[in-house]
Amino acid sequence: HLYLEFLYLGLSISALVFSLIGVFITGRIGGEFEGFDVTIESYEVLSIFIINIVSLFMVYGLYCYSTKKRIVKKYLLKFNVKYADKIVFVLLVVQVIYTLNTGVGVVGSKNENAYSYLFALISPVPIFYIYYFIARERASLVFYLNVSLFMSTQIVQGWSGFILFLFFCELYFRYNNGASNLLKLFCKIYIFLPMVFVLGALLYKTILPIKNQIRGVGEAEVTYVEAVFALSNRLSFLSVSLATYQNVIEIKDKYESEDDGYREARSLLRPLVPSQLMGDKGFRSFNNLPIWSYYEGVNKYTGAGMGLPVFLYMLYVVSLVEFLSYLVIFILLFVVARLYISMLEQWPGQLDFLYFLFLMKLFVGGSLEVGFSYGIFNSVYLIIIFIAIRVCLIRKVSVDL
Repeated sequence: HLYLEFLYLGLSISALVFSLIGVFITGRIGGEFEGFDVTIESYEVLSIFIINIVSLFMVYGLYCYSTKKRIVKKYLLKFNVKYADKIVFVLLVVQVIYTLNTGVGVVGSKNENAYSYLFALISPVPIFYIYYFIARERASLVFYLNVSLFMSTQIVQGWSGFILFLFFCELYFRYNNGASNLLKLFCKIYIFLPMVFVLGALLYKTILPIKNQIRGVGEAEVTYVEAVFALSNRLSFLSVSLATYQNVIEIKDKYESEDDGYREARSLLRPLVPSQLMGDKGFRSFNNLPIWSYYEGVNKYTGAGMGLPVFLYMLYVVSLVEFLSYLVIFILLFVVARLYISMLEQWPGQLDFLYFLFLMKLFVGGSLEVGFSYGIFNSVYLIIIFIAIRVCLIRKVSVDL
């Protein structure tokens, strides 16, 4: 019953392999650091690659173990799916119109609006994958409209990663709900892995120029081979791992040049608390520092996932206090996130794949802000609103889930 999770893991590993091949062929870091040469030894490159692979299997093992140990909880949230369909539809329409009219939320945009925090508060994007799994079993016409609107929202904001997420969410649902024997065979023998890169590169060859145009960074055509390596770098975090590792001393200097302690802890609040309460949000988070060490003029809000092993190494080298505080906060938030996801399930195991994707995002990003605040906890405000308007109801239970 874990074929789809292992398939997604295999895709991530395949992307790392393609990225590694690209590094050894070109001698360049690749990805966002394509213009920079690899300056560390080949054995160091290979070591980072192996550590990342081993760590991915550890994440998979953690997922398998933690999903077998169901959480005993006293409360859960029961969703009114038909009501949720309608509310999510309205919110998505509002979000698309707001983005098109203001440009706020578009990747790379510096546009601001007096109502930005309000629209961030009611944005259905953070809860969409929760909604997807809760509403998918009895999908209505409104559900499919919402999926289309969600895709439109992501496109006008300059994102493309949602395509893979939606693909795997739908594949997971179909596999576990009366899948054909052919589909099960494809998943079990991992035929989908080469198919994702063969067909995915064709799709990415079309999407990449459009995405870059929306982001304002050009619209040049790319070849199929370029699309393959661009897709592998998009799915892989090896290039950022290598860039961070080989520039860690420069990163330490950048960190010390700004008097901003406890950045990881403070960055947790940035997506969740308005500036009026938090104060200055313009500090650089740790996943921004590697990019800053290569691109002097980069803005403070750009970040890159480097994988948890290298992220921890960077924290340890830069500041022991940051490293230790990160570990404590990470463990506490992980326990809370596991409980939160469990409370959202309408039946035991319903959101297991969402939990798996959360773990993968947490591992790939490393950052607390990206993994937790822009991840699962970004949905809390809208869930509270849903409770207030009775889209979902708090129910007391006393069973082992």
